[in-house]
Amino acid sequence: ICFKLKAFIPMCAFERSEKGMKFIMEGNKSNGLAIASLVLGIVAIVCCFIGLSWLGLILGIVGIVLAVKAKKQNPSGMATAGLVLSIIGTVIAAFVFIACVALVGIGASIIGGAAAGAL
Repeated sequence: ICFKLKAFIPMCAFERSEKGMKFIMEGNKSNGLAIASLVLGIVAIVCCFIGLSWLGLILGIVGIVLAVKAKKQNPSGMATAGLVLSIIGTVIAAFVFIACVALVGIGASIIGGAAAGAL
């Protein structure tokens, strides 16, 4: 039976006990920190495109921290993906945030210069 189940369950075994047969499943345990970093990286990227770059910057940094912790605990592809997406989200958010601040500064200097020229 275990051979047929291996297509669906990575590692399985049966163990005999006094009460009968007992099914044992040994698989890769999911890493919650890796999942959290992956989600935060994705949300950070989405925040950049909906005008919340400051939130994307915060979420990206938190995602990087969680991904590094996840890679130390249990190195996996999901932790690496979370790290990469969090770094990409942080970089995009920082770029968008700096660009917005620069545009506000340029706009303020244009308005200030126009107001000074009118006097």
